[in-house]
Amino acid sequence: MICFMRFASIVVVLYLSSELIDGSIRGLQRKFSTDAPTLQTTSGQLRGLHVVKSKQVEGYQYLGVPYAEPPVGKLRFQRPQALNETNELRDATEFAPTCVQMRHLPQLINPLLNVDEEHKTSEDCLYLNIYVPKKLSNSRQMSLPVMVWLPGEGYDFADARQFDGSYLASLGNVIVITVQYRVGVFGFLKSDSFASGNQGLWDQITALKWIRKNARAVGGDADNITVFGRFTGSMSISILLTSPAVRDMNPPLFRRAILLSGIAVGKWVFEHNYQSRAQEFLTQVGCEDTNCLNKLSAQNILEKASYGWRPTFDSELIEEEPLKVMEKGIFAKGVTDVMLGTNKVEGSLCLLTHFASKSRFYDKIINNELTENDFLEMIESDMKMFFNQKHGANDTTSYQNKAFISALMNKNQNSSLRQKYLEFCSSLFITSHMKHFNKLLQKRQLTKQNSVNTTLTNSYVYELQYRPSFSIAPSFIESAIHGDDVLLAFGLIHSSPVVPNKDDEKMTQLLVESFTNFATYGNPNGVTPLADNLWSNNDISVIDTRIESNKTPKDMVSVTQLFLFSSTAEILITFLTTSTTILALLALTLICFIIFFLHKQRHSIDNNNYKKESALL
Repeated sequence: MICFMRFASIVVVLYLSSELIDGSIRGLQRKFSTDAPTLQTTSGQLRGLHVVKSKQVEGYQYLGVPYAEPPVGKLRFQRPQALNETNELRDATEFAPTCVQMRHLPQLINPLLNVDEEHKTSEDCLYLNIYVPKKLSNSRQMSLPVMVWLPGEGYDFADARQFDGSYLASLGNVIVITVQYRVGVFGFLKSDSFASGNQGLWDQITALKWIRKNARAVGGDADNITVFGRFTGSMSISILLTSPAVRDMNPPLFRRAILLSGIAVGKWVFEHNYQSRAQEFLTQVGCEDTNCLNKLSAQNILEKASYGWRPTFDSELIEEEPLKVMEKGIFAKGVTDVMLGTNKVEGSLCLLTHFASKSRFYDKIINNELTENDFLEMIESDMKMFFNQKHGANDTTSYQNKAFISALMNKNQNSSLRQKYLEFCSSLFITSHMKHFNKLLQKRQLTKQNSVNTTLTNSYVYELQYRPSFSIAPSFIESAIHGDDVLLAFGLIHSSPVVPNKDDEKMTQLLVESFTNFATYGNPNGVTPLADNLWSNNDISVIDTRIESNKTPKDMVSVTQLFLFSSTAEILITFLTTSTTILALLALTLICFIIFFLHKQRHSIDNNNYKKESALL
């Protein structure tokens, strides 16, 4: 199987495209005018747009706002430089160019996303977009919560322009800011001689600094910033929460975090051989020194650089994987609340990876024709890729081993190999790490109760099971797939020519309220929560047209026994033997209960007979 991360960038886009019915018209009839209030920021006086999308959705957009100097010329492959402050009037009515990246395949474009493949791309792309609710103009003294969106479809793709924050801002009464950052070779090439590494992550940090500094100017509260993202955007947040470059900042860059379907862990996320990768890159572009490299056009570099660029370890930004840092009790000091979210069928990411890589297994998965050998081969390939080696007795990722078995141990023992494989993929790449992240958060909350130095107060977890009516995922997938929650939470269904049904609208309202309540109060329930939609701190909230707390989804059930594997064959053996053992234990329990019941009944009869005999005497 070709390296997962090289295709994950494409795959996430495909997931988003497979969620919705095709449509060619972007949105409903909308009104635009330039009578938006002028915002005084360090990037200049911003002249934006007044946008009316519906009776409920009206606000202002300030698009293409620079937050750093253009990373061009000698700044190519280097950390971002702070933008020189200015008081000049700036036109903020159009999106800036997207950061240079490969084009999406036409069939992978989601009609709900603001995707225009003809939109200009450029290395000069460090810009952000600001969405302000109309309510703000009626209360200029109000400081609203700020929600900062970090897009990410694999570290080769990210386009802030795709996510219209108008609906979320208007209905949630928050400021929404979407951030562009460098991706692919421009964002993550590292060399000891000519590329700093992790440029894209440093872009994110620079953007967050700009946002904190200018929050008041755009109507926001600098002390109430929530950063949120999905997949590699979420992975980036997990890095920031544990990074030595961020975690000790005072005041903190952000107060709250929402991580959706992604924690940075595993070989497929991090580049461990950056120097050899850099040398390979130089060979591909035909250069031996920096002077040659700086003369190449961005398009020339892009065409020869391929996919699969990832973050690298260093002493300043990423010491270790986030979970390993958290296991040492280290976490961002100023963060008070965290929300984690997944979709029921995150494993659909693997399905589309097989499609993108033209895998020989794809048709077998679709047609439910997998053999046992196919099943084992796919799992073996995925595990080798993720861990870079087979499991051994000294493996340190025991929580993942538990999760693998958990994913395979479907309550329905007759479930197909296809379903088991999707559950396995969900666990391997997404859910096991989200679950472990939450356990470490809970542990940190306990340390706060014991007066240890930490500000973390609450953590909330949800799993979206509801499948939107507009989803065109394969019919055998009956629940939410990777990315469904994001489309609903942004309210993008209201920008579609497809009329959503009542459940779609209900779910959109539920997620919008939950996200913005969390950003405002640190609690998705809000101040006066509805009795039947209560989120529970720490417990997993299952969302399927309503919220059910204190319920553990079956694909996230932990297995108490510790499993360490040396080969894939052991996985299946352990799975089968464990399943048999569980059934045997259940049968034994039932037998014991019957024996106990019969014994109690007999004892009761004997007592009654004894009482009758005593009465006769």
